[in-house]
Formats: sequence, C-alpha cells, structure tokens
Amino acid sequence: MADKTTFCKCHEMQPHNRSQLPLTPPATVEKLPRASDASDFSGLIRLLHHYQHRAKFVDLAPWIEINVNWEQYDLLRETIERLFQRFDFNPNDKTLILRMPSLVHDFFSTLLAQELQDELNSIASRGGNTGTFAADITSGGSSRILLSEGELGSSHVMRRQPDAQFQHPEAAYPGVVLEVSYTQNNKNVSKIAQDYILYSNGDIKAVIGVNINKGQDANLSLWSPKYTWSTEDEVEVLEAEERISNVPFRLSNGSAANETMCLELHLSDFATDALCSRQEAVLVCITFKRLFDLLLRAERLEQARESAAAGGVKSRRVTKKRRAPSSSAEELQSEDEARYANLEEAAAERTSRDDEGFETATKPKGEAIVS
Repeated sequence: MADKTTFCKCHEMQPHNRSQLPLTPPATVEKLPRASDASDFSGLIRLLHHYQHRAKFVDLAPWIEINVNWEQYDLLRETIERLFQRFDFNPNDKTLILRMPSLVHDFFSTLLAQELQDELNSIASRGGNTGTFAADITSGGSSRILLSEGELGSSHVMRRQPDAQFQHPEAAYPGVVLEVSYTQNNKNVSKIAQDYILYSNGDIKAVIGVNINKGQDANLSLWSPKYTWSTEDEVEVLEAEERISNVPFRLSNGSAANETMCLELHLSDFATDALCSRQEAVLVCITFKRLFDLLLRAERLEQARESAAAGGVKSRRVTKKRRAPSSSAEELQSEDEARYANLEEAAAERTSRDDEGFETATKPKGEAIVS
C-alpha cells in the first residue's frame, strides 16, 4: 500500500574540496536506504541511525523528508528526539523533516533575529506601555512549536522548529517566526507558513520567509493572517495572506536589490490580539540593504571557518595535546547508546512480527495478505 512505504528524498554535498564548492549545497539527488513497510519499524530505525551517523562525517542536505505516519512517529518520538536536535513532523501529509542547516543558514538566521531584537530593544527604551510590551518579547531561537489548533476532531499535533521566533511570555504561541530556505522556489515555505498561521488559529501573525540559494536571487516573503466573514457559515474564515512575495534583496550576480524597501512588521504582530489590542501602532523595519549586508556577513563567517582559501586567523602556538582519561560515566553513556540502538531495533522487529501475526489471524480463509 502506498501509505505504508517509508522513503526519503535527499540532497547532499560531500565535504571534500570545500573551498571549491558553493556555500549552499547543490540540488543533487542520492538514493538512500528505505524501509519497506509501515510495520517494519526496524527499517525506519536503521534509516534514522543512517542519517545520524552520516551527519557526523558529511554535509547532508539542510532539509530531509521521510514519509512517516502518526503511529510510527508516536512510537519512535523519543528515538527521533535523541538522534536529532531539530526536526518537524506534519501528521497531515505524514512527513518527518530532519533539519540540518549549514553554517551560512545558521549565521544568517542568528544575525537577522538579533537585528529584530535590537529593534525591539530600541522600542523598549522608550518606556511606557509600548516600551514594556516590547521589552517582554523574547527571541526563542529554534525551540519547538506544537501547533494544536487544527481541524476539529483531530488529536494529532503538528511540530515545527523554525530558524527563529519571538514570543510574549503570556502567549501560547510566538507571534513572529522566521524560516530560511535554499529552495529554487518558495512552494515549501508557503505551505509551512500556512501551517503556522492556520494551526495556531492566527496567533502566529507574521511568518518571514527568506530564500538564500547560492547563485540565485536572494528573496524575501512575508505571510500574515487574513480574516473574511462567511455569510453562508456565519463565521470568520482564516487564511494565510502573502504580503510580500519573493522580492529580491540580492540578485544572482551578487549585487544588492531594492535597497530602500523594508521588511515591515507591526509591534502588535509579536503577540496574539488578546495581548496587544491596546498597543499603539509602532513599526519594526529592516531595510533590504540591511538584509543584503547580513547575508554577506554570514557568508564571510562561513568562509573564514570552512574555506582553506579564506585563511581564517588561527593560533600559531605550538602545543602538545593531552586528552583527559575517559570517565566511567562517559564509557557507560557510549555503551548505553549502543544498547539503546539494539533494543530499539529488537523491539521494532517484535512489533513487525506481532503485526504480521495479527493480520494473518484476522484474515478470512482464502484471502491474500497484501503488504
């Protein structure tokens, strides 16, 4: 059955000759292991360990999608959390997304988040109710967001870990989130923006999407909630409206574009309406020229760290390295990790056998079992 197949689509870059490669991994496709059936949890566990192991030695794609249904995710959640620092899960399209951002991705996200925080700090310094409100907004990094305001009757929660986010201490959801992508188009980010807005019931009020694909235009997009009244259903209809659509701030030739344009947010975007209905209209603006400068800085930081040609400054001190002896706790931790992996696979194989036995026992005579 189609929904019982677990597989992965991946874009990867080998780490050798980094100085000759573009900073952003190219879109090349590699065939990888696959689990043959949804009941074959051992195959999925092997696939997850495969990526976790490869990530130690090579630059994997920043965005890896694996088909995983809710039952698989629910059973393997602790394993996934142990193996990967950042991941998303969408129960609607049965997709587990492993996030492995590159250095330029992380540097740019951090720099842009700091720029927004500086703007909030400037507003906070004015004092009064507006200043107090701005001072309460906190940058949340890539901490997980559990989106639970989905369709009625669904108990499945969507999980996202954005590149940056900003939240009021009394709000259930962040008001502003940032997603940085490398895709040739913004189709994926557009879908993710809709998820953020619809599944937070509009409490996430601004989704900033930045596309920094090397060799292509670097673009900015912005989505916000849009409410319209349905006379037929007598209820407000919530949609995600794209206010800025793929507007470049750097062209493919490396030159700045639309320098005087701004990423413009309202202070009230940073929290749900229930917390900011009385706030005065205050704008938070980041110019496209500033976005250009931040991306250039992020690329220089990556080059200094990873490119031999860039010649990042290092200490010239001559030293003899002496490693401290491994503690018994560290040895136990290493042994525990190996034991956990073996136990996970053994449990998965038992589950697979039990499921097969249950299907065989419940099938009428003469009916074939379809896997």
